[in-house]
Amino acid sequence: MVRGVTASRDGRFIASVSDDMLCKIWNAETGEVIHILAGHQPLTPNHYPSMLYAAAFSPTVGFLATADKVGHVVVWEQSRESNWPRSKRPSCIPGPQTAAALDRRVRSVAFSYDGKLLAIGGTGQINNVDHLEALARLEVFDWQENKRVVEHAGDKHKGLVERIEFSPPETGSLPPGATTRPCLRSF
Repeated sequence: MVRGVTASRDGRFIASVSDDMLCKIWNAETGEVIHILAGHQPLTPNHYPSMLYAAAFSPTVGFLATADKVGHVVVWEQSRESNWPRSKRPSCIPGPQTAAALDRRVRSVAFSYDGKLLAIGGTGQINNVDHLEALARLEVFDWQENKRVVEHAGDKHKGLVERIEFSPPETGSLPPGATTRPCLRSF
């Protein structure tokens, strides 16, 4: 089952992620699969089947993030020779071995407009089968510096963060006292 689809900003590529733990890269014009990325474990630390839930292209050319059920996020770097991600770039985002300690279940990822920040959304600790009873969770990483910059583990809002997006950069002049810091919206 396909869990997520995203397009590159230039409209040349489409990435899909699914239960087979593969991210397929498609040529948007021809519909041809041009690359298949495999870098996530097929089983959770508790030996249940995992799933790829989310993918996001960076607005700046060159990176694609994929996220699986247990919170492992891989940032792929685009190869200049093939014009598509072939190499897995080391990522600061905690993998399956630490995701259990963080009690994170990932369902969405997004890059900031400058490509420096990577937001991850989902749910926190699940106490029963009904994941909608868990508190929503949102984290933001400076993924190239290997540093978490925001952690909102949820305080009262239950459910999943299914979609995240950064606001576009401000254009024109800003009123006095306005900030140019990115704004993050979750759904």
